[in-house]
Amino acid sequence: MARCETETEYVVPPTPTCVGEFSREWLKYVMDDWFAKNDIKTESVDIVNFSAALNSLQGLLSTTYIVNIYFTVNNTDEQHKSIFLKVPLTGPGATNFKAVNVREHSMLGQVL
Repeated sequence: MARCETETEYVVPPTPTCVGEFSREWLKYVMDDWFAKNDIKTESVDIVNFSAALNSLQGLLSTTYIVNIYFTVNNTDEQHKSIFLKVPLTGPGATNFKAVNVREHSMLGQVL
């Protein structure tokens, strides 16, 4: 569990590690900041459909996906958003790249 600025506890859904693990709950969690930046209340969003696929160009340090999300806001016209998702390696394959993943995480969080 995590706490946000208002000290409310919330559950962070687990990050998918394969195409079959994507869920509406996780997508709404990930898209929350984007919705807020676009003046959309997450509570008013209904994810109608989504599809996830492995990106055709995989790197050594992570698994990447392309996720297409179809949603409505307050039951209005359907909208579409496509996101690129990068999931760091886990398990035995990740141990060889741990230092690189730490640097990459820092770069993505602080530089970009």
